[in-house]
Amino acid sequence: MNDTLRTQFDVGKACEELREVNKSPSFVASDFLTAREFKPYEALPEGEAACGVVIIDGLWRAGVARGRDGLEELDRMICLYEQNRSDYGGCLDRLRPLSLETEEDRDAIFKIASDMLRTLLGASGRLNYSFATKLFHWHAPDHLPIVDSRAGKAIDDLRRKCGTDRERLKPDFSDANDASKIERRLSNYRLWIDFYSDLIRALKRRGDDRLLLDADRESLKSLAPEFYMENTLLRVLDKVFWHGGKGGATVSAPTSESGGYKSAPTDSNQDDRQ
Repeated sequence: MNDTLRTQFDVGKACEELREVNKSPSFVASDFLTAREFKPYEALPEGEAACGVVIIDGLWRAGVARGRDGLEELDRMICLYEQNRSDYGGCLDRLRPLSLETEEDRDAIFKIASDMLRTLLGASGRLNYSFATKLFHWHAPDHLPIVDSRAGKAIDDLRRKCGTDRERLKPDFSDANDASKIERRLSNYRLWIDFYSDLIRALKRRGDDRLLLDADRESLKSLAPEFYMENTLLRVLDKVFWHGGKGGATVSAPTSESGGYKSAPTDSNQDDRQ
């Protein structure tokens, strides 16, 4: 699939998306503030879980605080984080030497991700799937992708053009909580891991990863030097697909049948970011 994926992924368009998203002061400030709070591959220090949880939910609109019991749900997420802090530290240590671009490491990455996600999915009575992936992405920005509906639209459009659309990545963000829905979300997360692993390997094979990283770096330096930060390739791709899912834009290469960029159908999001 890698050759097809690389052919259908428009690197030039992706670089344009990066330049556009980096024009947003609110977005780059959100990245900067989140990165300042989270040290890669380290659990949040004791007593700082509240700051981390509030930053992820507030800046990235993860939906935990919505509804009448929003603040109570945030408190439950903070409590769960504190209870599992030492386990998170061990999981992050196991992740550090692995590589998302290595097919042999994908099973191990997914197993570790599942162990971490199970501590939060449904533990409070709500699933909080997107929130959990956003929280753990900032802990492991080289390994664990963010799941949200807007990025999922752009990714599913690309996967359709690659002939791999049997299971869509854009998930159903239902609040209902039972064991089967938790397992379905874990299965969905495996699709996200496999997709990014395939894409990263395809990009690195052609050296296109450097084009994306350079576009992100140069646009940040020129457009928002006060918020400049070095991003991982997975972080950069998350920005590309999130912005690519806005307003029908995609990063799929145009086809003769469509005559241009074809978007997935739009619908409402519960987990959209700024």
